[in-house]
Amino acid sequence: MASSRKNFVHDPLDHTKPSIRLIELQPHLSEDGLAQCALSHATIDGEYTCLSYMWGPKSPTAVILVNGKEFRVRQNLFDFLKMATARKSFRRKVFWIDAVCIDQENRLERQHQVLQMGDIYAQAKEVIAWLGLCNVPIPLWALKVSGSRFHASERLEIYREGLDRYLYDNPYWNRAWITQEITLARKCSVILNSTWMALDHVIEFYLQVVELRCMAFNPQLKPIDRTDPRRTMPIITLLATFENRKCSIPQDRIFSLLSLCDERQAIVVDYKPPRLNLMLNVLNIFPDKLCICSVYIVGRALELTGTQCKKVHLKKLLWLSIDLDPRKRVPEKDHDLAPELCTSRIEVLSPRAGYADWYKGKIWVATFTLQDRLEHVIYWGAECTMNMPVYYARRRSDGTDSEYQVLCRYGDGLELSAMAADNGKYTLRVALPVFMKIVAAMKHELCDVAKFGRQYSYIRDMGWPEMRIGYHDC
Repeated sequence: MASSRKNFVHDPLDHTKPSIRLIELQPHLSEDGLAQCALSHATIDGEYTCLSYMWGPKSPTAVILVNGKEFRVRQNLFDFLKMATARKSFRRKVFWIDAVCIDQENRLERQHQVLQMGDIYAQAKEVIAWLGLCNVPIPLWALKVSGSRFHASERLEIYREGLDRYLYDNPYWNRAWITQEITLARKCSVILNSTWMALDHVIEFYLQVVELRCMAFNPQLKPIDRTDPRRTMPIITLLATFENRKCSIPQDRIFSLLSLCDERQAIVVDYKPPRLNLMLNVLNIFPDKLCICSVYIVGRALELTGTQCKKVHLKKLLWLSIDLDPRKRVPEKDHDLAPELCTSRIEVLSPRAGYADWYKGKIWVATFTLQDRLEHVIYWGAECTMNMPVYYARRRSDGTDSEYQVLCRYGDGLELSAMAADNGKYTLRVALPVFMKIVAAMKHELCDVAKFGRQYSYIRDMGWPEMRIGYHDC
């Protein structure tokens, strides 16, 4: 019988409305032991439950039946469907599950569904967080009582592996997409094996048992108050807050936050263009907030490291342009007139002698200060000869430089040009891979300029540089 079945093929969705597909679990396995579900088209106004889960490895896969036809899913989802079929409370339950309800081979459909992903989870009756199967004992009953009472009973060590590995340090909590899946939920429950727990109980127990504080679980990740006008934040702030989220496609670190960010309408969901385009799109939304911090945080989220960028031709790379006046100094963070200044900054000193032994005559010096710590010093010859080596060194805490290394060749990742004749101002242009290499060691918190923008008119007068980002010929 199984050999005569056809493979399931999705019928197209209507992209002119908030259309989705829903599946209804059937109460029994098929004759050959496969989980079964009926799939139908609907809109986000329907009544359904969303499943939040990890896709897991691409193999092994298992077969389920969708509308009587074979459909392959990954092992973690198969485990959930098999468990749910065996439970009476799940029978005839209607679910939205992305791996089944979205035609993953159709790029346009994926983009259509990602655009309304936040609405899909926000409109759901409930969100279930599936943590997978577990083969060690976990005191799930303890999550419904006081964590302090549990700890006092000296039972923690008995169940430590289960609590650590399968519940609070479960890799599920590191997924990029769960940020909006959980925060937008009307109600959220957690399921491990076949045990159902309220997310509130999981959070309360975590906060009361100190030994669990180092786990991947984040107690701040919970449904938000939908009446709170501050429920959205700038995308840069969100990227800094959820910096280590895991995803198979780097763009999803941004797309998974769209429903929670202020700039939702300005960011285009499109997986086809290169990641550099998405980076430029995000950073150009708020040019007044452009600084070392914001450029680095977006580049890191999209995994645009120096090594990966070098594979792209220089003219196809993004370049950061910084207008500098060597005669002015950016004030320190604690300056009484500069409360909002960026504590990460780039400054260029006029050509002078005596900084490095390998240069004959004068050299340029550029300093990169990251979160108020002078981290890198860049040196190159005053003549700015093409292909001349540009050196850099880390600045030690005692004020001396570490061993000098070649950062790039002049004109091949770093350029300096006069803005106008004899006005003493220059534009320093740094290619993205060079920039990412320089600032890779910076602290991860955002500066005030990245958070709030250049709100004060005197910032430019005090020497704060203007920054722009674009392709080489722009």
